[in-house]
Amino acid sequence: MLYGNRSIKTNKKKGHIMPATDTITALVAEVEQVKQVDASAIALLNGIAGRIQAAVDAALAGGATAAQVAAVQAVVDDLTANTLALSAAVAANT
Repeated sequence: MLYGNRSIKTNKKKGHIMPATDTITALVAEVEQVKQVDASAIALLNGIAGRIQAAVDAALAGGATAAQVAAVQAVVDDLTANTLALSAAVAANT
C-alpha cells in the first residue's frame, strides 16, 4: 500500500495494515538512516571544499594572484555556503 511516497506494509494473509507501532518503528528507523546519510553527505562536502581551498591556498602561496584563482575560490565559497545550508536544514529537521 502506498501512502504519499512512503509504502506501508500490509499483512498479505489478512490484508490488514500493520499496527501503528510497527509503522512508527519503521519510520523511526528510516529517519535514523536518513540522518546518517545526511551527516555523510555533509562530511563529504566539507572534505571536498577543504581540499579545493587547500589547493587555492597553495596556488596563492606559490605566486598565483587572487584574480587567477577567483573562479575556483567562488566554487569553494558556494560549496561551503550550500553545505552550511544543508547542515542547518538537517539540524532543523527539514
